[in-house]
Amino acid sequence: MNLLLASFVLCLLILIMLIFKEAANGWRRPYARRVVSQVCLVIVLFELIVLYPLVDDETYVGRTRVFGGNMATTQAFSIVHPAETEGIRSVRSGNHLMFFLTDASGAYYLRTRTIVISDDPDDSFGFSSDLFVNFHEIGHHVWHNLLTDEERKNYTQHYNDTQWRPSSYARTSVFEDFADSYAIFTAKAPYLDDFRTEILNESLSRIRAEYEMEMKAVVLS
Repeated sequence: MNLLLASFVLCLLILIMLIFKEAANGWRRPYARRVVSQVCLVIVLFELIVLYPLVDDETYVGRTRVFGGNMATTQAFSIVHPAETEGIRSVRSGNHLMFFLTDASGAYYLRTRTIVISDDPDDSFGFSSDLFVNFHEIGHHVWHNLLTDEERKNYTQHYNDTQWRPSSYARTSVFEDFADSYAIFTAKAPYLDDFRTEILNESLSRIRAEYEMEMKAVVLS
């Protein structure tokens, strides 16, 4: 984290220095200086968009690293069964530039198994919106990493065969439908149809049972 911050500051200082030099020279830029300035600009923009905020407040919730001191994340992880968050590597919160460029309140990155949460999420369903966003992003993790292929196939088939959705955002895709359904189910809000309630009950019961068996095996080994 300190290395990221140092590289950001260094590139920013180089950019400022090059701007002053170019201004003094009438903006006649040699090729080498132009390349350096472009590289630095790309690095700065990448860190602002992808890596910002560079937070240093780090804690652990179970085996998941939590950056940024978001109390809703800690609360969400205390509500959700640890089997459903197993494998999430980190959660980051803050006013990520991505949230200013889109309407998103959170994001789940499958490759790194990282959740990013906005400090100012949109209201959803009349209950704690920041909790809902955390539940929603955990739902993406459950869909991609914990459901079986058969469970995803059955859910997708039902999604394609019916028109009812738990929210307007759920109409975006089956992935968002499941994430919203998971969030609603976890928050114990009465907004789900029988199919979604049943498949979530069955799938999460299986996931929790397998997790408990693994934990017992670890203790006995």
